[in-house]
Amino acid sequence: MQSPRFTVCALAVSLALSWVGQAATTGKSASRPVKAVPVAITAPVISLQAGPSAAGISEFRLPNGLRILLAPDQTEPATSVLVAYGVGSRDESPGEYGMAHVLEHMMFKGSKRFGDERAEYQRRGIGWNAYTTVDNTVYSNGFVSNDETLAWLLAHEADRMTGALLQPEALATEMTVVRNEWERGENNNSQVLNQRMLAAAYIAHPYHHSTIGYRSDIEHVDIDRLRQFYQRFYRPDNATLTIAGKFDVDAAKQAIVREFGTLQNPPLPLVRAVRVEPVQDGQRIVELRRPGDAEHVRVAYRIPGCDHPDTLALRNLAALLSNTRNGRLQSALVETKQAVSQSASVQCMEQDGLFVAAATVPKGGDMAKLERALIDQLEGLDKAPFQASAFEMVQLGTANAVKQMRNKIGTLANLATQLANHTDWRYALYNLDRAETISLAEVNQVGPRYFKASARIVGRFLPTAEADRAEIPVVPDTAALVRDYQRTAMESGEVIEPTAAAVEARTVRGQLANGLKYALLAKKTKGNEIQGLFRVRFGSPEERRLNRMPGDFAGDLLNKGTEKLDKLALENAFNRLDAAANFNSSSGGVQINFKARHDQIADAVALFSEVVRHPRFDGVEFDLLKRRWLDSLGRDKAPEPELFANSRLTQHFDMGLPADSVLRSLTRRERFALVSATTLDMARRFHGEYYGGSEGEIVLVGDFDVAAVQKALEQGFGNWPAKKPYVKAQDPYREIAPVRFVTETPDTKNAIYQAQAYLPLAYSFHDDMVLTMANQLLGRGPQSRLWQRVREKDGLTYGIGSSLSFDRDDEYATWSISATFAPENRAKIEAAILEEINRARRDGFTAEEFAREKEGVLRGYRQTLAFDTARMRLLADSLRYGEPLSLTEAHIRDLEQLTLEEVNAAFKRHFDPAKLSYSLAGDFAKAEGKPAGDDPRKIELY
Repeated sequence: MQSPRFTVCALAVSLALSWVGQAATTGKSASRPVKAVPVAITAPVISLQAGPSAAGISEFRLPNGLRILLAPDQTEPATSVLVAYGVGSRDESPGEYGMAHVLEHMMFKGSKRFGDERAEYQRRGIGWNAYTTVDNTVYSNGFVSNDETLAWLLAHEADRMTGALLQPEALATEMTVVRNEWERGENNNSQVLNQRMLAAAYIAHPYHHSTIGYRSDIEHVDIDRLRQFYQRFYRPDNATLTIAGKFDVDAAKQAIVREFGTLQNPPLPLVRAVRVEPVQDGQRIVELRRPGDAEHVRVAYRIPGCDHPDTLALRNLAALLSNTRNGRLQSALVETKQAVSQSASVQCMEQDGLFVAAATVPKGGDMAKLERALIDQLEGLDKAPFQASAFEMVQLGTANAVKQMRNKIGTLANLATQLANHTDWRYALYNLDRAETISLAEVNQVGPRYFKASARIVGRFLPTAEADRAEIPVVPDTAALVRDYQRTAMESGEVIEPTAAAVEARTVRGQLANGLKYALLAKKTKGNEIQGLFRVRFGSPEERRLNRMPGDFAGDLLNKGTEKLDKLALENAFNRLDAAANFNSSSGGVQINFKARHDQIADAVALFSEVVRHPRFDGVEFDLLKRRWLDSLGRDKAPEPELFANSRLTQHFDMGLPADSVLRSLTRRERFALVSATTLDMARRFHGEYYGGSEGEIVLVGDFDVAAVQKALEQGFGNWPAKKPYVKAQDPYREIAPVRFVTETPDTKNAIYQAQAYLPLAYSFHDDMVLTMANQLLGRGPQSRLWQRVREKDGLTYGIGSSLSFDRDDEYATWSISATFAPENRAKIEAAILEEINRARRDGFTAEEFAREKEGVLRGYRQTLAFDTARMRLLADSLRYGEPLSLTEAHIRDLEQLTLEEVNAAFKRHFDPAKLSYSLAGDFAKAEGKPAGDDPRKIELY
């Protein structure tokens, strides 16, 4: 992702001298020589023009039209930079479909001033990404705050805004990468069905066409046409630059003026596609027939664009319909067993949008009956409006979410950026305010306005006696609504020096009466937010093996109500406390990541204690959960390449485990039998016999009173001993004979390559560090050997990577490689990967590669103590393993001493391709004229 530009003075002088020179040489000849006279040239002064401000975000403009949003927050240790262009797939013409997305890829292929600088991105520790939608293309960058890095990045973004190289040879390679991305999408039935419905919903409007385009257009992108498309839309007056987080505001402004101030717009005015879709006057039908897992039915209706006031009401309506606690669709379709699952959502676009409701038919179910029931729920809202009790719960959740969004300046800046190119960006903040005040009456009125039979998109044509059309209103002047809008920025949090000593000095450690360890890091945070991590472990390996399913059910039922609170009351209790929790559990333990507010932390701890210690074990919730599992496990699986490739490797690597080992993965057939045999009493009994807090950790980071939290923890968990002691399952290294599996998955566009091997090494930080660095050089990131060869040079894949996992309690590490590719390229991709591994083993990595990757890895280690989430994880691990935080800094010193010779020697010793087991899956028969692999019907799935 890159582009060109010149310094302010240099360009001004260059242009001025060019004009003077032309004037001197194109005039009439003089009768005698004219003596040269020095000409004083003054470069024009370029400055930022201030615009509106709100919620800590300030707008500025350059004379060339570039919009800048600055959102400084000195308490955030990171900086994000967004560049959003007002161009998407809606701006494409016939023969150009997918061009906006192809151009997004090509923007990473070099620019006039910088060339291809992805290696420099990695060296500087900049995480980068980009995405294309129907309306916009956005380039995002993030890094640990560093003003020098920000200045470099701004120069780089300016360079590619008007001067991307767009070379034919780069396009030839990237075309196949984009095509592989298209092929991956073609394997996703849900994604394809959604696009078919969009195509049916929009006939005249360019939203009819998918963002990624069509294969024929992708394969025949014309370089000159691509350059013209780029020159039309990549221009300062069609872009918004946003900087959020910690940065020097004055230095950033100077860099913006210096780097972007002299960029010029093309002579032709900016013109974007603005079309009005005709009013729909009859039901439209879509039917997709291809291999898949389950029958689905969806019903969609066109709605106004994102900025229309009705959109917010429609989002609330979607939540009321689809809430899994008390939503209309859940109770009417899932709980009556007509559907396995349901959903409702708003697909938001600038000029129009879609409201989509969906349901999955159970195995052996009646699709026609479910479709009718789904339509009745949507088009019967005028006769059955929602009541205040249901709306109140949705509003509580919305208010909680809005409060958390306001705590993050980066989130607010991102929301603002998405609107900036087509309206006043403050409308995003205005909508956050509206989200908390919207009325039930607005929500009840909006459904009948658009959910009409004549506007329905499902599948069949149904003539009606009279036209009953849903007129789509024009989006009002949203800029006028927020002309004088202001919102005060959130109070800043507290900065703690990112060192072990500074963090440890602020941390209080202790142990509850039952042995549960805790670490409390009290500090001021933005929005007075508290982050927490709670985890406990229990049981022996044999006990966990015998209770796999009861343990899974017990954990999944934790947040479905307590002895005092049913499911709805529990969710309301969380929302009233501005708290949120994410549960992760198994037969061996529970982990809860949660957030709470400083003045409610004692009540939040008490609520978490009630959830974990006194779950409700509701019979209806148990039956719903069990039915979903059985329905999923009992279906015949479609020939998905990744599923079959994974299953075969899993089965092979499990062969070295005893049949009764808790570490052995279960097949779908085995899991189905265990789920079928599990009862609610078994889940309840497991909880009573195993759950307890003697082995585990609690970590809190945020704004709280330490003494009050200590008291709350002791009251909530101190008298909760474990019924069964925790025993770690031993997972010794085992020799796995290398194999090569090839599986046929008919009628799939994309294929999967996977390889795996065990490396016989007990954990030590030094070994982990050396092997991690070796793996980084081989296949982790866009500068790695595999990426550069297989994606960049050969263009065989959209994504490829090598990974290394080290469990510190085990006696081996796991090395794996994965890639996607077109089935006809099977031989090429296998050969390329093997060649690169052998080349690295033979010749080693270069000093340049090593220096670049080492600096990037060091940056990652050095920033771990700067972020509260990382501090929380480090504190939890230090409690579990009895290690001081200072060990992190010792590891950094160890990494600083690491040499290229050590890494090359370790790679040659451990990364042996002869030990890899391979599993490939795809439609090779169609690509190669005959089957190249095994029949998927004979393979046991995991």
